[in-house]
Amino acid sequence: MAYNFDEEHHSTYKNTAKWSMANEHFEEEDIIPLWVAEMDFKLPPEIIDRVKARVDEGIFGYTMLTEEVKEVVALWISKRHQMQVNQESVCFSPGVMPAVQASIQAFTNPGDRVIIQTPVYGPFSKVVANTSRELVTNPLQFKNGKYEMDFDDLVKKIEETDAKMLLLCNPHNPVGRVWSLDELQRLGEIVDKYRLLVVSDEIHADLILRDHQHTVFSKVSDTMSKKSVLCFSPSKSFNMAGLNTSFTIIEDEEMRATFQKKLEENYQAMANPISLEAAKSAYEIGEAWLEQCLNYIEGNIHYLREYLSKNIPELKLVNSQGTYLVWIDCRVLGLNQEELFHFLLKKAKVAVNNGFEFGEEGAGFIRMNMACRRATLEEALQRIEKAIKEFRK
Repeated sequence: MAYNFDEEHHSTYKNTAKWSMANEHFEEEDIIPLWVAEMDFKLPPEIIDRVKARVDEGIFGYTMLTEEVKEVVALWISKRHQMQVNQESVCFSPGVMPAVQASIQAFTNPGDRVIIQTPVYGPFSKVVANTSRELVTNPLQFKNGKYEMDFDDLVKKIEETDAKMLLLCNPHNPVGRVWSLDELQRLGEIVDKYRLLVVSDEIHADLILRDHQHTVFSKVSDTMSKKSVLCFSPSKSFNMAGLNTSFTIIEDEEMRATFQKKLEENYQAMANPISLEAAKSAYEIGEAWLEQCLNYIEGNIHYLREYLSKNIPELKLVNSQGTYLVWIDCRVLGLNQEELFHFLLKKAKVAVNNGFEFGEEGAGFIRMNMACRRATLEEALQRIEKAIKEFRK
């Protein structure tokens, strides 16, 4: 079945942060929102029909993760990422960040150091602070238009701070890197030597662009398979972030019990019956839709690359290997971060993510969402081009 990703839906959205509440959030009218990480695409009708059937049952009591759903999740990861998953290692949490928070609380102590690799998803730094841990940054290196891990700096930071945990973004949001097996193996060797626990946010694992291959972090070694926490979710892959569902893979039985106990203490162990049905259905029958969606997104990224090269050469697209989020270097404009963000918002009427949200290393960059209709992207780029033409004068 062919799916239509050019169909317009956002005018019917209710109470959504990205569209219906965007003008209020940005205090600006008539903006095109290409910021928050959700798609503008409607789920395929076959998944919607399953969710409707669940709603028609009419009973929505307290819901727990079932063995059936665990099996579906394990099969999806095994098939999609060539990794054998024991379904008993699958845990539920109401989102990846609640799982990251519970992991920090369960496996470190207040005052312990936790490492993140900036520029990175903003809530990483917030969750470390909110759990009374100390943040340590291991900035990525931007070399020849590509981001790489700085392993020498990582070793230095571990030795200086006695860090206990590393939060890995795999694939990386916002820079779009799909970490190679060699890179992850080198990372695994370091954290094994210094006995760090890795919590790997793999929420974008299903959104890998052509010619690239995702490697689940725990595959790098037998040791890492026992000493890592893997966070997966259908929320980005199938545009269901509002359903608050994620699945955490912890192979070590004792670690898994500790993690689940912390979720219970945080009152985050209960599932949503509609969310579980949507997730289960997506993993069972949604792969064809996902593949077509990825092709469409890749087409958008290609269109963006060509448009910038031809019409707005001041903006440099960082090569994207995964996710539907792109990272754009705007430093040649000579604007500071606030000036850049407000220039795009006020002059172009396009809302993006301010690069500084991801750490000070993001200054001069913006993050832009490509999971939109081509018509939306075209209009946004035309607005930006017009604004920059005025700026050139």
